[in-house]
Amino acid sequence: MTNEITDIVEDLKANLKSIEDKIVFNHSPIKPKKPYEPKKSKTLQEGKPIFFQLNGITLNAVVWLLPVIYFQFVFLEIIFLQTIIIVITLALTTRLFIHLRETEEFDKKSIAYNSSLRQYQDKLQTYTSEKNKYDKDLKEYQIIKKQNDVLKREKAEIEDELNSIYRILGANKSNLSEKEKRIYFESLINRKPIIGRVNRGGSYDSFFESTNSKTNDSELNKRIKKGIEFISKLSSKQREKILHLLKKVQIVQNSNLNKSEKTIEIKRILWTDQSSLSKLFIGGLLGTIGGLMVFGTGGIGIAGLGGAVGVWGFLTGTAGGVLISSLIQNFEKRDGK
Repeated sequence: MTNEITDIVEDLKANLKSIEDKIVFNHSPIKPKKPYEPKKSKTLQEGKPIFFQLNGITLNAVVWLLPVIYFQFVFLEIIFLQTIIIVITLALTTRLFIHLRETEEFDKKSIAYNSSLRQYQDKLQTYTSEKNKYDKDLKEYQIIKKQNDVLKREKAEIEDELNSIYRILGANKSNLSEKEKRIYFESLINRKPIIGRVNRGGSYDSFFESTNSKTNDSELNKRIKKGIEFISKLSSKQREKILHLLKKVQIVQNSNLNKSEKTIEIKRILWTDQSSLSKLFIGGLLGTIGGLMVFGTGGIGIAGLGGAVGVWGFLTGTAGGVLISSLIQNFEKRDGK
């Protein structure tokens, strides 16, 4: 089993490296700022000034009327028609002066506005080109981001699985083979140290062969507590997998099958139909519950679990049913399911 565990770790690390190489560094494109169209002033909105404005000419005539009458009264004889002609002439002259000044101001504002409008049109053309490029870059970014998100989730799952294996290795570090020691201590260099559990060696059958009557509440509670601690340290993917299998085991436990049939079915669910990686975690759980070495040169070895009888028989009994039910209820309550 040592070579199998080492191969699993090496495969996971190779997959991890492959995924890391596929992750592309990419940042969100900066959206171009749309230019603001220049606003016309009130003078431009009203249009070019008109010389003939009755209100303006009348106002100017009223303003000039008193000075002209006073001037004629002092220096000349007041003649009505002459007064009217002089006032109208002065009013029109004043209006012409004002009109020329308004026209000059209008022309200046019109030139400035047209210049701003040309700049706006140039900027708008540039903006349209940049916006098209931005839309294209944004689509590419979103595609790459989705791919990166998938790769990062896969990366996190593999890292969780590796950490789970390192925890199991750490729990049995007192009796690891040289290859297992190498991958375990490599994990300590690259990751946070993992505090392992201290297990005792022994036989699966000799530990699990105790009947339901011999398994007291205190001992069963210890096993449940150890099982909860073990599952909580697994990756979310492996934890869900084990909890799913425990529920299938519970269905068998509550079925009408006889004990022999239940034993065969539970072994099939937890062992026969499982991959090598799954057996690593399942064996770790059962070894933790029993306080046993699950692999290593001096331990029982995960491979040996397949031939054990006491383990599967224990799970068909009352104590095994309580243990499985307690593990399921604890994590369903914790995960809010």
